[in-house]
Amino acid sequence: MRKSKNSAVTASTDEGGNSFLLMRTSEVFALLLVVVGGTVARLYHIGWQPLWVDEGFSEWAARQSVWYLWTVLPTFEPHPPLYYTLLKGWSALFGNSEIALRSLSALFSISTIPLLFGMGKMLGDRRSGTAIGLLAASMFALSPIHVQYAQEARPYAMLVFSVALTLFGAMWLILNRAQVCGLAEKTSPERWRIQQMLGLFALGMALIMWSHNVGALAVFAIALPVVYWWFVEAKRCPRALVRLLVAIAIAIALFLPNLGPLLGHVGHVSESFWITRPDWGDITLTITRLFGTNTTEGFTIFVIFWSLSVFAISSFWQRGLFSVALLLVSVGLLPILLEVLVSYFAMPIFLERTLLYVNIPLFLAVAYGFTRMPEKFWKGAGVVLVSLLVIALGSHFRGFSKEPWHEITSHLSRSLEPGQPVLLVPAAISWGLEYYAVQQGAAFRRVGVPADWPEPGLSRPAFNAVPVKKKIGIKDMDRVAQLVKGSQSVGLLLRRPDLYDPESLTMQEILKTHDIQETKKYGSITLITFTAQKIKGADK
Repeated sequence: MRKSKNSAVTASTDEGGNSFLLMRTSEVFALLLVVVGGTVARLYHIGWQPLWVDEGFSEWAARQSVWYLWTVLPTFEPHPPLYYTLLKGWSALFGNSEIALRSLSALFSISTIPLLFGMGKMLGDRRSGTAIGLLAASMFALSPIHVQYAQEARPYAMLVFSVALTLFGAMWLILNRAQVCGLAEKTSPERWRIQQMLGLFALGMALIMWSHNVGALAVFAIALPVVYWWFVEAKRCPRALVRLLVAIAIAIALFLPNLGPLLGHVGHVSESFWITRPDWGDITLTITRLFGTNTTEGFTIFVIFWSLSVFAISSFWQRGLFSVALLLVSVGLLPILLEVLVSYFAMPIFLERTLLYVNIPLFLAVAYGFTRMPEKFWKGAGVVLVSLLVIALGSHFRGFSKEPWHEITSHLSRSLEPGQPVLLVPAAISWGLEYYAVQQGAAFRRVGVPADWPEPGLSRPAFNAVPVKKKIGIKDMDRVAQLVKGSQSVGLLLRRPDLYDPESLTMQEILKTHDIQETKKYGSITLITFTAQKIKGADK
């Protein structure tokens, strides 16, 4: 399978760059098997876990008007409105059950599988490209972390799909320098193909920015190697520059409506942001989960991934495919580094779910690394790796759980009389409670501390409404006292009180007039119920 350096480069640029278009029946069948496997993994028990807080917000947002989503929502929600708009249309067709709400993310994730196959075929020739594509697609299809977020009603699977789409276009452009720099007939298939790939590149960049505001880091990580490619490998050819500038202009035009809200969040989000700066333990755990798994099989998978990816990058470098190597390294590592740097020197933004796409280049590099080894070895090793991922996926399903808001709501309904208050710290956890309170017909009163979340229950809140995320202070206790005054029973729900009520002021205020009846822990959520203190002499 090994070729000389010059023949390898020729295969990659002439055969590999377009080999994804040349698929035999057996290849189509094999890809369908991988897609079916990925689909089964993403739909398996997709409605089993209850909606957690952020998914509750997605469900609430999907019930708002399109006008509201595109005018009011951007004034306080850091995520762009496109996902919520799509979810609104999706739920109008399929309902708002847990399965229906999450299946949109599953669709985005399933649609990403063929993109990895196509990129894998580009990296190889007609013989090895199929193996690279199938193995890369299989790793993504069976990745526990991608299955997890494919079963979540949040925009992260959409972000991964958008990055894969942009990478697809960028990789084709890099591997087809002669076509991108050449002059093609207006009606020729070659010109149409160039326009298609430039369109995918532009659409993908715009979708990244419409998926998540931190997606700008992914755009930068992809754009940097493309600029290098134009300077060094394309030798600054004018035609390629014009075509790239047109694609960038289209992407900017598509994203322009969200530019104002994005800049507004950058200027104000640090005043009340909930994310904390990561320590080395957080960074290590995130990298382990992104590039392996956090299961007992994770260390073996992590070592295999990193060993083969380093081998693959060195192989690209030896073959003279510098831009390809730079593209994979840049997208795989640069966003992590940038999120850490921004978190320490500006505002904390480091989150696992905003970095899900960084293992796409890893899967491609690992698959390529396999095929650079003797064929008898890599076929067996590939089967072992896929088997390890299947085992890790089983461990994920056995051990993963979400916030049990259905249980919390049911317990509160049994513990509190109709009309009695449950205080929410922070107020935003009403998102998780509201969905199941409506489903179960819960009659207790839901109130936020230090103030109600502006959105649930209001059809048109003030245009400048913002989430209540600041720490609770002594001045807020007058409202707490009024809320619990005269109530026979009171509930208190706490989620991350270390951020919002570190001095336990809310509980101290309730204890002035009520006694603790019961305390229950639900992971990171604490539920405390109180009963009113008896007045001395009241029974005489």
